[in-house]
Amino acid sequence: KIHFDRIDYHMLFFLLLTQSMGLELYTNKMCPFAQRCTIALGLTRLEGKMVEVNLYGSSGFTKKELKKIEKEAGLEPCGYIPVLRLNEKEVMRESIACVQRIFEEAGENYSYEEWFSDVEESLRREGKRLVLSGQSRSEAMDSSLAQLDLILAHNDFLDTEGPGVIDCCLLPFLWRIDQSLDLRREKFAHLANYLDRMLKKPYVQSTLVSSWWWWW
Repeated sequence: KIHFDRIDYHMLFFLLLTQSMGLELYTNKMCPFAQRCTIALGLTRLEGKMVEVNLYGSSGFTKKELKKIEKEAGLEPCGYIPVLRLNEKEVMRESIACVQRIFEEAGENYSYEEWFSDVEESLRREGKRLVLSGQSRSEAMDSSLAQLDLILAHNDFLDTEGPGVIDCCLLPFLWRIDQSLDLRREKFAHLANYLDRMLKKPYVQSTLVSSWWWWW
């Protein structure tokens, strides 16, 4: 028999509230930016709910529902992914910031090297240009890949604390470059070996799909 007069309602409310505030990632399996966060969740083993967003249809969880979540959190409702909700009030966008927040939530250390921003932007920008032009390689792309290859000649991972935020953020694009452009595997052997090794990791392998977007 339950004695209701003995229940600590403050504790009960706290437990119910924390259960309802579990981490949620609004994602789409085809998007490289969302893939960054999925890899980070798998790597850190941080538990959370994955919500697949139907970006171009009217069934399931759609952009309309996602915009409601953004608006309720005080964000401009855009319907972009990924969106990371850590609790009722903390909702964030921008994939790199989301990956960093996942590592922080998991209590994991990570580094943020000065070179990362330039290389990350270059891979995305040059990747887009090459895909749209029908080319497979360029000097600008080779320059970025060479920088990564040099790092991997002396380290097992791109993040020196590794594997970390930098690895999670660059792997989706390195995989796409290898799939549809030219990774220059013979020239950048350290990078090619790293990619092959990382693609076998369960937390990366589980995010690979047969149909995907570049999505800049």
